[in-house]
Amino acid sequence: MDKLVKFLNSGLGLVLVGALAGAIGLFTWQRMDWIFKQEYLRSQVVLDRQIDLIENINADVGSLIANADSVIAVIVKQAPGKQRNQVIERYNDEQASWFSVSVSHQALLGFYFPDSISVEFREGIVNATKKLDVEVYKYAKNNTIDQRKKSYEASRQVWHQLQAWNKLAMKHLQSKFTL
Repeated sequence: MDKLVKFLNSGLGLVLVGALAGAIGLFTWQRMDWIFKQEYLRSQVVLDRQIDLIENINADVGSLIANADSVIAVIVKQAPGKQRNQVIERYNDEQASWFSVSVSHQALLGFYFPDSISVEFREGIVNATKKLDVEVYKYAKNNTIDQRKKSYEASRQVWHQLQAWNKLAMKHLQSKFTL
């Protein structure tokens, strides 16, 4: 034990103890730096996926609204039967696609966002698109000015629901990154 104390008090012993302490400190610092980088990258991936989901929802809802407005326009313009049928068929395809993808969007919203945003999506946008579908169908069957107005109002309601939902989703994202 005496030899060990004498060695540690010597110049070489002090250098070795200092090097050991430095190595331990450097290892600890590098490990903490690595952990920080991993957490940062993970949060960036989640943020990117949240933004992608918001963009996809906007594109899908926008496409549905555009196709619904095309149906309204083709009926107002009294387009020939073939053109009218093509526009209505394109809307029906878009509507079917929307209702299947909206379920996927709801699942992803539940994973990446708090419940309030998922509920607002379902109760606001999804329900408004269901009403839009009913009104467009009624207008295609029943070409009246009153029904045209209801179809147009339903289309605008979907757009307003989308805008309100966007504000809610962006507010959530901003709250995560404000200091």
